[in-house]
Amino acid sequence: MMTNNDVSFHLRIRKLLEFYGGAPYISGGFSGFIVPGLTEQGYFAPISQAIKEVVSIPVILTGGITEPEAAERLLAEKKADLIGVGSAILADSLWAKRAMEL
Repeated sequence: MMTNNDVSFHLRIRKLLEFYGGAPYISGGFSGFIVPGLTEQGYFAPISQAIKEVVSIPVILTGGITEPEAAERLLAEKKADLIGVGSAILADSLWAKRAMEL
């Protein structure tokens, strides 16, 4: 049985997206999904990093990323190419300004 945590499932789907021209977007959706045992910002970083290693298109990562510093760290660690922070910006209208000031 495949679950959202099954990296091989995500790899197969992302390779299909790459073939058809889509960007891999790693998210738990609006359901508040988290990866059990992971408490750091960027819950899905292990999945996005694995996908990034096998596709040649940009990979987008979301998942509990609320601080600009965490977003920068995830990018620096090559966990993803882009970071999605929609919920963080909804909660803090100055998020983007703070990120630009880093």
